[in-house]
Parts: sequence; C-alpha cells; structure tokens
Amino acid sequence: MIPCASANQPPVPESITWYNCKTREVWTKEKSVWCKELSKLQNTQYQLPDIGEFNLTNGKYKNDAERKVVFFQNTPGTINYDRLPDGTKIATVLLSSNTGGSGIFIHLVVMKEVAGQYQTLATQFLGDRVWVKSVKLAEEQIKVQLIKQGEAEPQCCPTLEVVQTYNLADGKLEQLAEEKIGNVPLDPGRRLFTKLEIPDQVIGEDPLQIAKNLYGAKEIPSEGNFQEELTLIERVFNQPVVLLTQTGLLDDSVEGTRYRLEFKPQGKQWQLIWVGQQNRCYPDRGSQEWNLEPCL
Repeated sequence: MIPCASANQPPVPESITWYNCKTREVWTKEKSVWCKELSKLQNTQYQLPDIGEFNLTNGKYKNDAERKVVFFQNTPGTINYDRLPDGTKIATVLLSSNTGGSGIFIHLVVMKEVAGQYQTLATQFLGDRVWVKSVKLAEEQIKVQLIKQGEAEPQCCPTLEVVQTYNLADGKLEQLAEEKIGNVPLDPGRRLFTKLEIPDQVIGEDPLQIAKNLYGAKEIPSEGNFQEELTLIERVFNQPVVLLTQTGLLDDSVEGTRYRLEFKPQGKQWQLIWVGQQNRCYPDRGSQEWNLEPCL
C-alpha cells in the first residue's frame, strides 16, 4: 500500500508535473526540486532481471561487450513520487532495455530513497515495444496506462490500450487487474515519410485544425471519389500526432497523399514541430502501399 506522505515528512515533488530540465530560464523552486530528483534517478544504480545490476549515467547504460543497452524514459506523466508507511520516499520510473535483438523491453521500476540516493525496490516487465502513456499512484495503487499488442498483432505495431493496476507490497509488484479501453489508431512513424519544411512558429489550440488549415483540401472536387480524413493519435502524453489522409485524387498517377504532423505543448496551445508526406499510387503507376517512392 502507498499512503500519502504524513504532515511531519518533507514534501515530495509533485507527480502531476513534468519539467524540461535542459532549459536556461530562472527556475522556480518547484522546478529545482523536480530536476534535482530527476538527476538522482538518472545517475544511480538499477537492477533488472535480464540485465543485472548496472549504473545509469545521465539516463543511459551501455555495455558493448554484452550487447546491453538501457535508457531512462524521461516521459511526461510517468515519473511519480510518494512515501511508504515508514516514511521512505519512493519514485516510479520507466526503463527501456535492449540485449542485441529487435526487442525494446519496457520495465516499470519502483525506486526507494536511502541516505539521499535511490535504490531499486521492485520491478515489473510491461512488454516488448509497448507504449506507456502514463503511470499514476492512485488509491494506494500504481496504475499504468499503456498500448500493447492485441491478439495476433505483431510486436512492432501495438494498438490495444489498457490500464493495468499493481499493488506494491513487501518489495514486490503484484498485478491486480487489467482494464481494456479499446484500440487506438496505428502511428506509422517518421520512417516512411518525406520530411517537409514547415513555417516557423505554427501554433494553435487544436492540432486537427492546424493540420486541416495547412494541408487540407481548399475545395472538394465535384467528381471522382475524393475523401479526406483526419486522425488524432495520442500514444505519448503531451505528444499528439495527426494524420491527414487524402484519397481518390484527380491525378494520373497519385491516388492518395498522407501527411503526418507532430506537435508539442506551447503554454496552453500546440506548436507544430515536424511534418512528413507520403503517397500511394494508382495501379500500374507504382505501389498501392503508403511509402516514399514516387508514382510513375
């Protein structure tokens, strides 16, 4: 069980907050506390079942001889702090590891503070190439919201969103439940898109509207089978991706065009930070799959 800190204990950093510790502005007291704790977590010893004991340095461990790599996932919404019944401060973090193959193994790790430094208290393997959206300490339990592989889905492309509930007791994590939320759209990623130049400081309240204003059809063709679809993909907290897909184009060779737009928070608005484009060809004019290849 994970109760709230008692009144006579020093406060722990706010778990609902995340700070970018690489910026240079004058830091608030809250940000200073957060970044100090983050630095401790990114520069300490950990232990994982398939890796053993290792030390992270600035959030990374690499052993070329044994082909082992571990990264600290400094992702908004996943780093939490609280206290155990005896007052010990704990933190939840995510580590991703690779041992030479194609797998990216995601681990939930609970760290405890001892004499000002953190030590591994408990670990839980969450899956291979799963996407963790958030980790929360709620109602004396740890809740992990993630996207994992559904039945018959390949490891590369998970779409099943779930919330897993864990209980922390006696230095171990026990899974109590898993609630299925539904399936999310698949993000194709940057790899098969041609990067486009974008204007500076494209900012607005709605990523979908920004995408439509920039790349949406200005006029709907009166003939043909033209369709336009906007899809919002929210795999990672505060990192929305929008897909704008246009098919049935009145073109001799290009049947469809798809844009992929990435955003980051800018105050209470969203700033466009990356755009890519790909095409799909008509039969006998090239590939009928979305890719980088030009249509003939």
